[in-house]
Amino acid sequence: MATTKIWAIKDSISRVISYAKNPEKTTFLDLKQVLKYAENE
Repeated sequence: MATTKIWAIKDSISRVISYAKNPEKTTFLDLKQVLKYAENE
């Protein structure tokens, strides 16, 4: 089973976005799966 962690953003949103855009940290498939999960009622 996969696990996730949600953390409070205590820094600039641009640094968070830069982290998410880094292919070594997050892949497009990861983001796609998260968005699909989030839109599911």
